[in-house]
Amino acid sequence: QVGVFSALCRGRRVTLLDSRLYLPKSRVEDEARCQRARVPEEARQMRSKCTRALERVDAALTHGVRFGYVVVDGGYGKDPGFLRGLASRSLCFVADVHKDQRIWLNDPEPYVPPASGGRGRRASKRRTEAPGQTVAQWARQQSESAWKRITLRQGEKGRLRAEYLHTRVWVWDGKEEQARCWRLRVRRECGAKSPSHYVLSNAGNEIDVSRLARMQGRRFFIEHAFREAKSDLAMADYQVRRWDAWHRHMALVMIALLFVVKERLLLKQEAPL
Repeated sequence: QVGVFSALCRGRRVTLLDSRLYLPKSRVEDEARCQRARVPEEARQMRSKCTRALERVDAALTHGVRFGYVVVDGGYGKDPGFLRGLASRSLCFVADVHKDQRIWLNDPEPYVPPASGGRGRRASKRRTEAPGQTVAQWARQQSESAWKRITLRQGEKGRLRAEYLHTRVWVWDGKEEQARCWRLRVRRECGAKSPSHYVLSNAGNEIDVSRLARMQGRRFFIEHAFREAKSDLAMADYQVRRWDAWHRHMALVMIALLFVVKERLLLKQEAPL
């Protein structure tokens, strides 16, 4: 069972906001199984995880949740439609992408080939003559002096630092009329030979490279909150077979995690963690 979750993070404090069970195509098309699991009619439609994630973002906006940007892992960052959806909502995103993400250093200027004058159907698919490359290829081409060391936060063993590359790139998935100019940031741990993260963002120039690095670093605390919810709050300890039972269990877990966050804020002076 796979769920799509949204979380709210500020500093080291994280609470889960929303969740929806993801139903793959094989389950959506199994009407008898959906009936046994009491899946609502409106949920018996094939929706990708990225589509459900955008729905969770819209739900947060509808409920008046205030947030400055959206951070996602590579499972969502690899979907250009999802990133365009965030951009169309005027939301700043910081998204991990996979190492085979294709980029251009200049506008590839996609175009529809003109009619050749011969027979046959007129071309409708856009193309580009500009050579692209993957983010991994671009990172390998950079010199050692191009990497900049940035302090992210204070960790348990002192200051946590990492090294970064940063540039502006053009991204085009072959479907849009024009390419998009976004920021690329590549991270590697100090002393490592290969990158650990490739990140795309539509953040404006008012957000410098150091802040952009710390924005992406918030995912650490979100992942830590999920580990805590599973190990201490029984997030993964359930035996349910129904749609409503799964969501009720997750709702209880989210309430419990919020309680833990509030207690830590209340007792941070008397019992620092």
